Amino acid sequence: GFTESELANVNLLNGAVVISAIRGRVNVSRGANNKLVASTNGTTIGSITVNGTETPLPDLGTLSIPGLLEIGTNVVEKVRGGLKVIAVQVKLLNGTGATINLGEAKLQIRQR
Repeated sequence: GFTESELANVNLLNGAVVISAIRGRVNVSRGANNKLVASTNGTTIGSITVNGTETPLPDLGTLSIPGLLEIGTNVVEKVRGGLKVIAVQVKLLNGTGATINLGEAKLQIRQR
Protein backbone atom coordinates (compact mmCIF):
# COMPACT_ATOMS: atom_id res chain seq x y z
CA GLY A 1 0.00 0.00 0.00
CA PHE A 2 0.94 3.65 -0.05
CA THR A 3 -0.15 6.89 1.52
CA GLU A 4 0.75 10.46 0.71
CA SER A 5 0.20 14.04 1.74
CA GLU A 6 0.49 17.04 -0.59
CA LEU A 7 0.58 20.83 -0.35
CA ALA A 8 0.71 23.25 -3.28
CA ASN A 9 2.82 25.86 -1.50
CA VAL A 10 3.69 27.32 1.88
CA ASN A 11 4.55 30.95 2.55
CA LEU A 12 6.59 31.66 5.72
CA LEU A 13 7.78 34.93 7.25
CA ASN A 14 5.61 37.13 4.98
CA GLY A 15 7.05 35.67 1.78
CA ALA A 16 10.69 35.48 2.87
CA VAL A 17 10.51 31.69 2.52
CA VAL A 18 8.26 30.00 -0.06
CA ILE A 19 8.17 26.22 -0.44
CA SER A 20 6.28 24.80 -3.43
CA ALA A 21 4.96 21.40 -4.51
CA ILE A 22 5.46 19.43 -1.29
CA ARG A 23 4.66 15.70 -1.34
CA GLY A 24 5.39 13.12 1.34
CA ARG A 25 4.85 9.52 0.26
CA VAL A 26 5.38 6.18 2.01
CA ASN A 27 5.22 2.81 0.24
CA VAL A 28 5.01 -0.37 2.34
CA SER A 29 4.49 -4.02 1.42
CA ARG A 30 5.20 -7.47 2.75
CA GLY A 31 7.20 -9.64 0.40
CA ALA A 32 8.47 -13.20 0.55
CA ASN A 33 8.68 -14.71 4.04
CA ASN A 34 6.56 -11.82 5.35
CA LYS A 35 9.56 -9.47 4.97
CA LEU A 36 8.72 -5.77 5.23
CA VAL A 37 9.63 -3.64 2.21
CA ALA A 38 9.28 0.13 2.76
CA SER A 39 10.43 3.26 0.93
CA THR A 40 9.77 6.98 0.60
CA ASN A 41 10.00 6.92 -3.21
CA GLY A 42 7.74 9.69 -4.47
CA THR A 43 8.55 12.14 -1.67
CA THR A 44 9.35 15.39 -3.47
CA ILE A 45 9.72 19.13 -3.00
CA GLY A 46 9.33 21.35 -6.05
CA SER A 47 11.33 24.36 -4.87
CA ILE A 48 12.40 26.41 -1.88
CA THR A 49 12.86 30.15 -2.37
CA VAL A 50 14.50 32.31 0.30
CA ASN A 51 14.32 36.09 -0.13
CA GLY A 52 13.63 35.67 -3.85
CA THR A 53 16.52 33.26 -4.47
CA GLU A 54 15.76 29.61 -5.21
CA THR A 55 17.85 27.23 -3.09
CA PRO A 56 19.10 24.08 -4.88
CA LEU A 57 17.37 21.12 -3.24
CA PRO A 58 20.21 18.56 -3.39
CA ASP A 59 22.37 21.06 -1.49
CA LEU A 60 19.71 22.03 1.03
CA GLY A 61 20.18 19.53 3.86
CA THR A 62 19.09 21.83 6.68
CA LEU A 63 18.38 25.49 5.98
CA SER A 64 18.61 27.83 8.95
CA ILE A 65 17.55 31.44 9.37
CA PRO A 66 19.22 32.33 12.70
CA GLY A 67 16.79 33.23 15.46
CA LEU A 68 13.75 32.50 13.28
CA LEU A 69 13.51 29.00 11.86
CA GLU A 70 15.26 25.87 10.68
CA ILE A 71 14.00 23.83 7.72
CA GLY A 72 14.82 20.15 7.27
CA THR A 73 13.76 17.99 4.34
CA ASN A 74 12.97 14.30 3.88
CA VAL A 75 12.88 13.39 7.60
CA VAL A 76 12.40 9.60 7.78
CA GLU A 77 11.48 7.54 10.83
CA LYS A 78 11.09 3.76 11.01
CA VAL A 79 7.95 2.66 12.83
CA ARG A 80 6.81 -0.85 13.71
CA GLY A 81 5.55 -2.48 10.54
CA GLY A 82 6.19 0.54 8.35
CA LEU A 83 7.68 3.95 7.80
CA LYS A 84 6.97 7.65 8.37
CA VAL A 85 8.24 10.56 6.29
CA ILE A 86 8.04 14.31 6.70
CA ALA A 87 8.81 16.03 3.38
CA VAL A 88 9.50 19.41 5.07
CA GLN A 89 9.95 20.03 8.79
CA VAL A 90 10.02 23.64 10.04
CA LYS A 91 11.34 24.25 13.56
CA LEU A 92 10.66 27.67 15.03
CA LEU A 93 13.67 29.13 16.85
CA ASN A 94 11.73 31.79 18.76
CA GLY A 95 11.89 29.91 22.06
CA THR A 96 8.54 28.14 21.74
CA GLY A 97 10.06 24.91 20.43
CA ALA A 98 7.21 24.58 17.93
CA THR A 99 7.62 22.25 14.95
CA ILE A 100 5.52 22.31 11.78
CA ASN A 101 5.45 19.11 9.68
CA LEU A 102 4.47 19.48 6.01
CA GLY A 103 3.87 16.57 3.68
CA GLU A 104 3.70 14.01 6.49
CA ALA A 105 2.85 10.41 5.56
CA LYS A 106 2.88 7.25 7.67
CA LEU A 107 1.94 3.67 6.82
CA GLN A 108 2.11 0.46 8.82
CA ILE A 109 1.21 -3.02 7.64
CA ARG A 110 0.65 -5.84 10.13
CA GLN A 111 2.26 -9.23 9.82
CA ARG A 112 0.16 -11.97 8.27
